[in-house]
Amino acid sequence: MQLNVEPASGRITGSVEIAFTPEIAIDRVVLRLWPNGGVRDAKAPRSSLTAVTVAVDGAPGVPAATFLDSPTVVRVPVKVPAGGTVRVSGDFVVDAPGERNDRISVSRTGRTFVAARFGSFIPVLAWEPGVGWNLTPATRSGAEASMTTVADWDVSVSIAGSIPGSVAGSSPGVGNLSVLASGEEVQPGRWVSVGQRDWAMSIGQFNAANGSLLRSTVSLGPGRRTVNVVVAVAAPMTEQASSYRTRVVRAIRVLSDLYGDYPWPTYTLVITPGLKGGIEFPSHVMQGPGSTGRTTTHEIAHQWFYALVGNDQGRDPWIDEGLATWAEARADSTLVSFAAKPIPGDGSGQAGNAMTYWDKHRSSYYRSVYVQTLQALNALGSPERVDCALARLIEVRGNQVARPSDVIHALSEQFPNAPAVLRKYGIVAEKR
Repeated sequence: MQLNVEPASGRITGSVEIAFTPEIAIDRVVLRLWPNGGVRDAKAPRSSLTAVTVAVDGAPGVPAATFLDSPTVVRVPVKVPAGGTVRVSGDFVVDAPGERNDRISVSRTGRTFVAARFGSFIPVLAWEPGVGWNLTPATRSGAEASMTTVADWDVSVSIAGSIPGSVAGSSPGVGNLSVLASGEEVQPGRWVSVGQRDWAMSIGQFNAANGSLLRSTVSLGPGRRTVNVVVAVAAPMTEQASSYRTRVVRAIRVLSDLYGDYPWPTYTLVITPGLKGGIEFPSHVMQGPGSTGRTTTHEIAHQWFYALVGNDQGRDPWIDEGLATWAEARADSTLVSFAAKPIPGDGSGQAGNAMTYWDKHRSSYYRSVYVQTLQALNALGSPERVDCALARLIEVRGNQVARPSDVIHALSEQFPNAPAVLRKYGIVAEKR
């Protein structure tokens, strides 16, 4: 991808090329434009895709017809044999009019740009390996609804009007703006990552001299991975990055011991205005001010449950949110307090429902999905054995897309009665 960001207007103009080798013959490629989903208001982001070309098995690219089947679904007709490779290229535009409590947001003071976060903003391939095209509808609430498969990324970013060479925290640009993003910045303004589900970035003023940008190296132990951690707080917020860093380092170490080493060489956390809680992306997390507590641990837990073991977040939100809540509680020693929380009546026994249900029961969503899934796991028995089952799930389904049956199967290896226990909470295997 090539991205050009215009901070003043909140516009990104980009080009993307996706190479894809399906395991079965296909007659179309489906891309999702997630900015066009969610809550729609005057500040809602918008995305469009143009100038699409396709090339099959090394043939020259040719212009392709595109069909917008819904605001988030772009269908590109093209025939590709099983094992063939198709390359889909196109230009896209994302407009972010203003600040929102969501993954795409531009904060301003008056007309002056302050900071921005861009997540789930790229035209992404909607392929679920072993299943086919994923057409789960976008949620009407602010929660995640996407399903993305792992890919290798090579992304270049420029900020309109900036001086080339935007190494975060050092290089001058528009108001000293810098970019922090998923993956490794291998040269100024260029990031690469291997085997990640998505790519996201945050833009702002970060300064190592005043403590708003901290870099750390976290060793997971002899013979294990070393993780480069960056924590940044966008100006003019005055929180110290050090308070977040302490929790990040501890959580990465504890969760690595529970579920296997943190899967990537980098972890970046950026605090930007106008966000309550946090939003997770592989190796890049966005959080709002004052979120140094359980939110920080929860979003790190998502690096295992969503980023490593993927799922359709719109169809099965309990998998990523419930398992991340369990991991958070284990890391923070809060399992007892979570287990005691009451579940709303319209959510009790409904933990496995899709976002189409929770769109109509938004006030009950957190406790009914996040907390109730934890309570279902806790009802199985020994927490240590639950952790063992989840570590096995990661071993078997890491870098893949897990379905309810995959999670239930992993738990059943430790707890043969898992299907019956989980059913009481509304968690059941999908129909084949």
